Amino acid sequence: MSLRLFVPALSLSLLVACGDDIADAPDAAPDIDAPAEQAVSINFGAKVGTMDAVCGQTYDGQGVGSDQTIEIKDFRFYVSNVRLINDASEEVEVTLDQESAFQTANVALLDFEDNTGLCAGTAETNTAVTGTVPPGTYSGMVFDLSVPFDLNHEDLTSLPSPLNISSMFWAWAIGHKFVRIDLDVVDGDTRTPWNVHLGSTMCGVMGQTPPTEECARPNKPVIRLAGFDPASDTAVFDLAPVIADSDLTANVGMAAGCQSFPDDVSDCTPLFPNLGIDYVSGACINDCADQVTFVAE
Repeated sequence: MSLRLFVPALSLSLLVACGDDIADAPDAAPDIDAPAEQAVSINFGAKVGTMDAVCGQTYDGQGVGSDQTIEIKDFRFYVSNVRLINDASEEVEVTLDQESAFQTANVALLDFEDNTGLCAGTAETNTAVTGTVPPGTYSGMVFDLSVPFDLNHEDLTSLPSPLNISSMFWAWAIGHKFVRIDLDVVDGDTRTPWNVHLGSTMCGVMGQTPPTEECARPNKPVIRLAGFDPASDTAVFDLAPVIADSDLTANVGMAAGCQSFPDDVSDCTPLFPNLGIDYVSGACINDCADQVTFVAE
């Protein structure tokens, strides 16, 4: 499917005036100002297999890990550098609206937790990216599942919303959590935390000194969705295939689940390729083409 953005037809009236000075004036082409930009609203979704990802919902039988039962406590992620693919196979940048607290000029936060159940975020949610593009025909989308380097390591208190959310930030030297998904693995009355926190690591000296060049492991998936109609389709983050190869009953490392850090080898190695990236290098594998995190629906 594709989205065709139409330039509306303009009805012109030629005003004829009488007078010797203009009676013999040559016909002139009218000065027509065509619309320069077209508004778009791109829907995002979050699922666990066939079920929508919502706070307070228990998920079992969805192919999670080795058939574990989970409950969601947080589900948020940043997207940036959003582009649509036109009929010439060109990537066209979406200029994001800045009236929303969930967007800056180039970064948007998609927020699927609503502070109910075990979730401890905010009641407000955000499930769409809005902005403008030049008129044209679009049938695909590309975006980065990350925060750009020039914004990732700034002082949190100096950043605009949604980049100033402390729960989506580690420290100046590391930067933002591009993805924050917090889970409880449920086994009867026992609950064990297991999280997916994606962000750049090995960024130089720890502390409040931001790095001057990209981190050694940038961990920034590039998501390409072919055949995506921004007028009617939804870009869905499906957690089930992301953690399908993970053992949620075990945890090796300093924190629950995969935190992207160098000592998370056992927890992150099976998970990262599902995001399209390599755990050791933090770079895309095959241009991130093999990611199974996002699908178009």
